[in-house]
Amino acid sequence: MSRMQAGLLGRTIGGPATLDRAAAIAAMPATLRRELGLETVAAQPALSRRRSLWELDSVLHCSIIGTCLTTGELRAIMGRVDPALKDRQAHDDHDVHHAAVLAAGRPEKGGKLLHKALDLRFAGKIRQFAQAEDEAALVRLWKRHLDEGDVPGAYWAALSHPALRQDSRARIFGDVHMLSHLVGASNRAALKQLQALEAANATLAEERQRLRADLQAMTAQRDRLERELHRERAAGLAHEQLTARLTGQLQDRASMEAPRELQAARAAEATARGQAIDLASELSAERQRRSELEAALADAQAEIDVLTRLPQDEAEAPLDLAGGRVLLVGGRTGQAAHARAFVERRGGRFAHHDGGLERSCAQLPALASQADIVLVPVDCVSHEAAQLAKKAAQHAGAAFMPLPRSGLGTLARALAGWTQQRRDAAMPSESA
Repeated sequence: MSRMQAGLLGRTIGGPATLDRAAAIAAMPATLRRELGLETVAAQPALSRRRSLWELDSVLHCSIIGTCLTTGELRAIMGRVDPALKDRQAHDDHDVHHAAVLAAGRPEKGGKLLHKALDLRFAGKIRQFAQAEDEAALVRLWKRHLDEGDVPGAYWAALSHPALRQDSRARIFGDVHMLSHLVGASNRAALKQLQALEAANATLAEERQRLRADLQAMTAQRDRLERELHRERAAGLAHEQLTARLTGQLQDRASMEAPRELQAARAAEATARGQAIDLASELSAERQRRSELEAALADAQAEIDVLTRLPQDEAEAPLDLAGGRVLLVGGRTGQAAHARAFVERRGGRFAHHDGGLERSCAQLPALASQADIVLVPVDCVSHEAAQLAKKAAQHAGAAFMPLPRSGLGTLARALAGWTQQRRDAAMPSESA
């Protein structure tokens, strides 16, 4: 062998591990193969049976494992050979792939499991390729699947076919090898998408299992409710039958009584019902009057309490309105006089508007412009008058304070709070 031939052979079959030695030999000119003593390798005869995985050239194992089995299937198979490979944290997909490639050539170390998994997964393709009459038909069938993108099952069925010779096997390997380059160059993102889809598929499987459990629970609940409904219907039917029987007996008995007595009884019943309605109406009116009297009594008692406490309270903290102008809008009849006396005794000036009962609400803006605070007991004034008083106070720059209820006690507490606010607001300016 010349130095040039040796160098050519080294460059041809000594390349990366992914290149098929047989493919390189088959690509050589026939004269060079004969000179190098490699003619028998290229012309390897066909077998009478399908080839086992471990009987194929070890260079093919990487492409078969990577092309024909998913990472999930591969991890499940190799986990039976070495349970440690089930741990995804300790062994990534490449570790599992590498272990499977090594095991493919050894039947007792996982090769048989891998071969069986391939045959089970692609049984249909194996039967389809078995119909090929000769190697040429087999290659045409492979090319058709390659063009259609249906590669994994066809790849395993073709490589393990007994009629496939070494040179055709090398070309098929080359097709898949170049296809892997094209796929890797154009679709690197597809791997991440596939992993995401597999994760989503697992999530959907869990969700489907949960929904199935929910469906079973709902079905059981529906069956239980249907049984209860059946019992209720049966009970209702029995009740209806009893009611119909008793009604019939009552009608028979009523038909036997004298018509005059029946009419008298009906008249008495109607009279009793009318009296009951009248009594109920009177009772309701009486309760309403009692409620109003109790409310008025409570208001009066509250005012008495305020008037009783005020001298003592003012001895401790006198309420001095200091000339403040107070406008009261609304209130109960007669309350204005007490409110005026209360305000004026404490150094304030008082004005009152009845909220539109006798005086026009158009006077509110003028009255509010002369007030420092506008008080509105919301329980004794119309909503319209309260809104007009609020707008008038805001326009005049006066304080506006709605009172939750009418009464001198509520008025006193409101003025005490307002006076304290005025004092607090004046403190910074006084200290300055």
